[in-house]
Amino acid sequence: MSRHSLYFDLLDAFGEPGCALCRLATRSAARFLDVLSYENVNDYEVREWLRQARGFCTVHAWQWVDDVRDGLGTAIIYRDILHAVQADTRTIAGLFSGLPAMPAAMAAQRLGARLGRWLRHPLAELAHTIAGGPPAPPATTPPARFLLPAGVCPACHALQQSERIYLETLLEHVHEREFHERYAASVGLCLPHLLRALAQARGRTCEALVEPVGAQWDRVVQKAMAGAAADLSAALALRVLAGERGLTARSVLPWQQHYAAWRLVETDGEPSDACMVVQEAAGADPLDVACPICHAALEGLAHYLDHLLAELHRAGLRYAPASALARSGTGSLGEEPAHAVVSSQEGTDPSAPLPQADADEWVSARGLCALHAWSLVQRLSEAGEDTALAGRLAAPVLAALRRWLRDTLRTVQGRPDGRVLARALAPETPCPACRARALAESRATLALVTRLNTDGRADAADAAGRPGSGAILCLGHLALALEVAWRQGARAAARRIIAQQQRFYGVLEWHLSEYIRKQDDRFRDEPRGIEQRAPWVALQLIASARAVR
Repeated sequence: MSRHSLYFDLLDAFGEPGCALCRLATRSAARFLDVLSYENVNDYEVREWLRQARGFCTVHAWQWVDDVRDGLGTAIIYRDILHAVQADTRTIAGLFSGLPAMPAAMAAQRLGARLGRWLRHPLAELAHTIAGGPPAPPATTPPARFLLPAGVCPACHALQQSERIYLETLLEHVHEREFHERYAASVGLCLPHLLRALAQARGRTCEALVEPVGAQWDRVVQKAMAGAAADLSAALALRVLAGERGLTARSVLPWQQHYAAWRLVETDGEPSDACMVVQEAAGADPLDVACPICHAALEGLAHYLDHLLAELHRAGLRYAPASALARSGTGSLGEEPAHAVVSSQEGTDPSAPLPQADADEWVSARGLCALHAWSLVQRLSEAGEDTALAGRLAAPVLAALRRWLRDTLRTVQGRPDGRVLARALAPETPCPACRARALAESRATLALVTRLNTDGRADAADAAGRPGSGAILCLGHLALALEVAWRQGARAAARRIIAQQQRFYGVLEWHLSEYIRKQDDRFRDEPRGIEQRAPWVALQLIASARAVR
């Protein structure tokens, strides 16, 4: 059987911590961003792709900021996208002018009390997707059709292509002796990539893929529990469940796509006070803006993560040194992993750091998605906590998965079918952090449209729309707000939102043009001003705040 560079890439990746497929796929995405920055920013086909995709997804947009740091390329790309968005908002404004007007009180009542009637239930869509059905179609109202991406993020495409070819190589060689030994000695694949591999594996390939999983998970949990503070190995169990940093929901997690998409979820009908629509001017800087719905979404996420940390403190967990382990794991599929975590409070159970309801939610969701797993690790680090706490949260989930895998294998006659195993291990519910973020986001959107549609003061729109007011919606949340306004006939709210956005788009486009002009050597002696921030403001306006998606 032929062996090529992909084969040896996988062998090398098995020797590194974490999932080999994650490492290689995210490396491919990073290389794509580098090549784009150096060679393809002005390529016509690439620009058209970026225009249709509305730039990069949130994850890769901020990876572009952190790793590439190409201000000129960012300005060129996002000024082009801003042109397209301006044209589309003008079209949407014309569509709203043809909507029948609705009294403000009636619109507010329908927004608050009847929101769930026109929204699909996310768990119903989730069950349909896990059962093998296609993902739910995106929102189809005119605001969403015009504003949201019509194509896939180019960096996501590069990541998906890399995942596909490396996964095919893995399945082709996993039953070979040398390759299987290296694979078995590694920490294995993360759960998302393991599920993808199992869905395609049959016969001896499936058998070779599954055979070392129990021992791999034993080693992961043991290493995570004995990990030193500030060591990424301390969060290894969470990484095995969620995947590596840079893995996107659209890449390998079809059950997360509902919350990754720009759409609302059902709320309890109560608007949120976290979204302040009409704000006083934030200052003289016209680029000093932020999306209030992004802020509310991140507040909802932070509240959930803080809840997890509070429950861990309530459990009174502390970490014993590795020498204090009562026993070590043997690596067999049927045994429980060893724990390096003990309780500092008498009578508490170190194996149950969360209340039963939260623990059940974690097990059914298989922990957190990659984005929020890494957000949890970062939050632990910022709070001065041992990042091994993240591994402690993941340990019961891995233990449950090991039991389910063992029980499923016992019922299989002959060689296992990967599709059966994948269904047994697949998440039953979405990431709880995604759900908390989506709920806060939906409540804030409801509050924004309600307030703008019921506030009849003519000068309020002018006050909210002044450059520097600080309240400008990112593109995804603009689509959500106009989605609500369209479905509910809230024409007054839509007019005010669109007018506010268009005024700011004009200001931002001028500053982007100034930034690009001053990169020319002929104008290098001109003083630099606030236009130096314009590329990053434009990126955040289109892609949303960091960690929102």
